[in-house]
Amino acid sequence: PILRSSRGIIHHLLSLGTERMQRASWLFNFNKEIDLQRHIFSQEQFLFSAKEVSKLMVIPVQKKFFVKSQLSRKLHPDENQALFDIQNYLSDDLLHKVDMASMHHSLEVRVPLLDHKVVEFSLNLNRNLKKRGNVSKYLLKQILYEYLPAHLFDRAKRGFSVPLAKWLRNDLAYLLENYLSEQIIREAGLVKWSIVASIKAKFKAGKSLYYNRLWALILLHKWWKDNQ
Repeated sequence: PILRSSRGIIHHLLSLGTERMQRASWLFNFNKEIDLQRHIFSQEQFLFSAKEVSKLMVIPVQKKFFVKSQLSRKLHPDENQALFDIQNYLSDDLLHKVDMASMHHSLEVRVPLLDHKVVEFSLNLNRNLKKRGNVSKYLLKQILYEYLPAHLFDRAKRGFSVPLAKWLRNDLAYLLENYLSEQIIREAGLVKWSIVASIKAKFKAGKSLYYNRLWALILLHKWWKDNQ
């Protein structure tokens, strides 16, 4: 309730700060009707919010509805977000990338932590065993301490993200003109040119946080062009 009632003030204050703070500010730019888990995920990646999608698209898009399974108890917000990640981010993004990369090298890769028995067990764990104070993955780490040196796992995450913002300014800069030129945008008729032009201008002016939005638009128009 406090988050929802104060979100406008928080959004405004953060938007006046550094690029990292500006990016975080969009987490608080939502209305009461929005699917909060989907909003958090989209803004964590700094993609288009639901409000921005409705302004961006030429033709109104149908909203995707998430039907939750019957659950034996009410979920904590942390658990709700984890459920969203399992149903969407893992299956539609991370695991897909693992599969594509491994199959390219003729490898069959399996993720032990996603064994259904492990997932079922972890979903029903008491929250105090999942996170204790500032220690995340608490129970898993307690087990690993017995078998592995701490420096191998008790550390900050190391992502596998590619330097897409840098590439779009250099080696892949041609994609901005090949797929996001005014001619292509107007010919495709999918999104509004004025908004695309504004995003491109901000990115070229040094606002690197817009690279994910540009990439999403590039893929959309490549798909359109390939299917003409």
